[in-house]
Amino acid sequence: MPDKGRGAPGPGKRLRKAIKRILWYIKNVPLHQLIKDFAPGAMERYDAREARPFKVAPLPGAPSVADLDPPRSFILVKPFGIPRMDRIRELVETIAGYRILEELAIDDYWSLAHYLFDGHMKMYLGRPYPEAEIWYAILAKKNPACFNRGLVWLLDSCPAPELSKLKVLVRKRVGVGFYRVHDCQYSSITCITPIHTPDEARSADEWDIIMRFASRSASFSSAGSS
Repeated sequence: MPDKGRGAPGPGKRLRKAIKRILWYIKNVPLHQLIKDFAPGAMERYDAREARPFKVAPLPGAPSVADLDPPRSFILVKPFGIPRMDRIRELVETIAGYRILEELAIDDYWSLAHYLFDGHMKMYLGRPYPEAEIWYAILAKKNPACFNRGLVWLLDSCPAPELSKLKVLVRKRVGVGFYRVHDCQYSSITCITPIHTPDEARSADEWDIIMRFASRSASFSSAGSS
């Protein structure tokens, strides 16, 4: 049932969101993937009623990696990007020409995401579950070995606008995950992306949050299902 206190979006708002989403697809997604995934009946389906809240750890009181001068240029490799991280690294270093100075591990990605992406913790399309819970459940089912893992790559100097272009390049070359989410009342599409880069206005805040969850633990293999 719809979330109490929040009605479903009206036709005008739905139309604006649909147009915005289509423009995002055109900018960020390879054409061959759009053709393949949006063919009738081709997109993988997920029952939203399987979504469950994930446990969120308290925000650590101090950075776990405290010897780095903030803020740095960084890329956050999300759980969807972990099986693809060798290709992503190639794009960053060989194609885009940036040097990865250090790699940090994220061992509790979804607690980090709770604080970093607060907009996706809100109710999903007026329904009583946040979109992040949908992503969590999909990734836990598809790749349980690394669904809660992430990486932070610290780069040599890379201005925020260039980081944004790099993010689009990775999405275009690596692809994203499209899933048709449904329950007994509605059907819609969600999209899971491989990396995150900070907006200039939030760079310092995001750096502070990420450094509270990052560690210099050993790196892990990119092996895993897609």
